[in-house]
Amino acid sequence: VPLRQKVGLSPATLEILQQGLRDVVVYGTGGNANLGPGFPPTAGKTGTAEDPPRRSHAWFVGYAPYDRPELVVVVFLENSGGGGGSRAAPIFRELMRAYFRPES
Repeated sequence: VPLRQKVGLSPATLEILQQGLRDVVVYGTGGNANLGPGFPPTAGKTGTAEDPPRRSHAWFVGYAPYDRPELVVVVFLENSGGGGGSRAAPIFRELMRAYFRPES
């Protein structure tokens, strides 16, 4: 299976999707996925999935740089409780910071 496959989205549709995923990090529940100054901008989506009677699953899927993706990370925390933005996004942030750490 090839690593990359075209899905047939128009450039306009792809731009709308990318901007929506960026907005999640800038304005929405994914604020904990911001890497900070000196790092590329990120984009992604938080999630929480109920698993009664156990605690909820929390997840965050994101990528960076948002305008020219180089790395995609999925953080899934089984039965961790809490939401993806508060539990999984900070783990994503630290993984991305480690990957994009400026060389000294």
